[in-house]
Amino acid sequence: MFKALVDTGATTTCLSGKVVDAVGLKPTGQTPMIGATGERIVNQFACSIGFLQVQRRYPDGNVDGNMEGFSIQVLQFEQEHTAAYQVLLGRDILCQGAFSMSFDGHWIFSL
Repeated sequence: MFKALVDTGATTTCLSGKVVDAVGLKPTGQTPMIGATGERIVNQFACSIGFLQVQRRYPDGNVDGNMEGFSIQVLQFEQEHTAAYQVLLGRDILCQGAFSMSFDGHWIFSL
């Protein structure tokens, strides 16, 4: 599992190089990506991203649940391996469900 930032401004879900290396993804091509720092050509990958739908939590930290997955095209973003987030969850995933945020820091994503 990797820590993700819910990025409502991102059209496409993006992965850091750390994620790409850890799971052994191979590029399917390259494509232009426009971001806050300008436009650049980045690697593109076909992959599946999953969300654990927790049914029950146990005192030892284990959980029972189901995995809901999406097969999508993702882009690689440039970032240091020590950065806080390794995944930018974009609208290509968020628009598949219902997403709600509140001012107290809570959020819900329902598939």
